[in-house]
Amino acid sequence: MKFWYLVAIFLLSTPSVTATAEEVAPAPSPSSGAETSATAAPENNKSSVPDDQAEKDKNLDYSEIEERSLLMHEGGKYHFDLAYSFKAFQNYDYDPSSTLVTKASKGGTVSFLYFPFIGSFGRFGLGPSLGAYYAKKDANLTGISPNFYTYGIKSIYELQYGVAQVLVPFIMFGWDQVKLKDYVLNGSAQLGTSVSGANYSSFYYGGGIALNLNRLESKVAAKALADTGIKKFYLTYTFQQRTDVSSSGAANFLGLRFEY
Repeated sequence: MKFWYLVAIFLLSTPSVTATAEEVAPAPSPSSGAETSATAAPENNKSSVPDDQAEKDKNLDYSEIEERSLLMHEGGKYHFDLAYSFKAFQNYDYDPSSTLVTKASKGGTVSFLYFPFIGSFGRFGLGPSLGAYYAKKDANLTGISPNFYTYGIKSIYELQYGVAQVLVPFIMFGWDQVKLKDYVLNGSAQLGTSVSGANYSSFYYGGGIALNLNRLESKVAAKALADTGIKKFYLTYTFQQRTDVSSSGAANFLGLRFEY
């Protein structure tokens, strides 16, 4: 009995070798801690990626494209032109008799030009052009109002020499086939007279000036360049003189030009 009593005292006095999982696990080293934080980082960044991208899109910087949009010869070889005139064909005589009846027409043209020659000497281009005009009814022109339709070829030479040139003068020359629809004269001497339309060739020449709008709104121009490929925007004024025997006369046009 005394022997078992001594064994019990010996066991109680010996330190326990049993350890919990927390006591057995080694302390994390500095390197393993870095790996742990690095592993956790993507999880933390996942939620912030969309917000960062949204912020980037919101504050998109077009500075590089903006600088490009101000340059001149950037490979823009195409022009799409829209032009409007409130006084076209103003000298055309609508009365086939000796009485002179003139009336200015309102309308516009659409042209698409290709520029095969671009260099330090300027730019030369040509392409098709379409037009449509109408004469407002008055005491002499009632019923069926005269309407002009044109189609032809237009050429243009732009005096564009400097980088980011603000004002670009140009000269032009072209040919149109002009078609005038049938109409009715209703003056005192031609009451209700129906007149057959006309179909004739008309050469014209002229010139004008284009304002480079990219210089005024470079950020908008840069965004347009990035989104649509439009390299230049121009506001244009054109003076045009026709040389046909019908004396169609001069016209002034205001327009908008897009360069691709």
